[in-house]
Amino acid sequence: MRLFKALLIVVVIGAVLGFAGFSYWQSRLASPIAIDEPTLYEVPRGASFNGVVGDLAKRDILAEDWSLRLLAKVSPDSVPQLRAGEFMLKPGMNAQEAISLLGSDKVVTYPLTIPEMDV
Repeated sequence: MRLFKALLIVVVIGAVLGFAGFSYWQSRLASPIAIDEPTLYEVPRGASFNGVVGDLAKRDILAEDWSLRLLAKVSPDSVPQLRAGEFMLKPGMNAQEAISLLGSDKVVTYPLTIPEMDV
């Protein structure tokens, strides 16, 4: 009977810690990125997900990169294939929204005017 109670206590404590860890991870994914103004970010051609996430953390755009790296391992289908190009990160975006943007076709475009020439 003592063994059963001890095992039950271990299971309950494990479940509570697991839930707390999961909740903390979700809160890190939902926290806003660390920018105060719109920021241009370029994803180079052939860049890996971990490389981009690490670069975002190195530039202090992401507070930490572990939450996104864990998301990529736990649920790879929820992480988009990144696209090469320039993207405008906006204040208030969370980490998942920023990564979704970097996998979208919403690249920054620039106007190009070609003047007419008389021949």
